[in-house]
Amino acid sequence: MYVRQIPIPLASEQDKAAISTLVSYILHLTPQDLPDPSDKLMLDYFEQLINALVYELYLPTDLHTHNLSFAPLLQAEALPAIDDITGDKLAALRAIFQRLYATDHPLRRNLFLLDTLPAIRIIEGKEV
Repeated sequence: MYVRQIPIPLASEQDKAAISTLVSYILHLTPQDLPDPSDKLMLDYFEQLINALVYELYLPTDLHTHNLSFAPLLQAEALPAIDDITGDKLAALRAIFQRLYATDHPLRRNLFLLDTLPAIRIIEGKEV
């Protein structure tokens, strides 16, 4: 009964595609025995990006007031669908991760700053 009261934001087709692509990356990586220790970081980072996209859908004013955005940045990356990656998918995902995780990439900067927003800290159960 109470769940019906929760508003569900409408996601654009581009938002849905970005989330779907990142989920497919995670699903591809999860059952594997990831040999490189940085692969766990890659998996966590893709999860953080999904969370950020969902936060942007539910709390656009909170994020955009602080000049934080994720959807346009991910859309600009034109991430390939997992099924469109030929050859060694793990190597391709590592390359994508390295690009998105670069210290000068705006996605990484925005993820870092996302943790400074009180609403996000409350959602994630961190001190406000």
